[in-house]
Amino acid sequence: MPVKIGPSGAEARGAACDDGDMGVGAAAAVDSISRSELDEILGAVHAGRVTLVDVLSPESYAAAHIDGAINLPVADVVARAGQLIPDRSRPIVVYCGGPT
Repeated sequence: MPVKIGPSGAEARGAACDDGDMGVGAAAAVDSISRSELDEILGAVHAGRVTLVDVLSPESYAAAHIDGAINLPVADVVARAGQLIPDRSRPIVVYCGGPT
């Protein structure tokens, strides 16, 4: 689901991730967050309290991604999450931007 980040926060746009469905046991899906919630998440990412995962293709990730995000394409989540996510005991925030 693509997310548009603007002055008032982030808003989901309702399209699928470009690598497939995120139905891999996701705990919660959020359609939009406020700018203050986004700032709080980014602060936690940069402080090392939260892991941010971009599930777009490597090409989409290379074109644009949120600073501090780990690229783990949705098609590779099951096979590679253990290798790429450093501390699975801390909260994980997953995002995708939809087809690019």
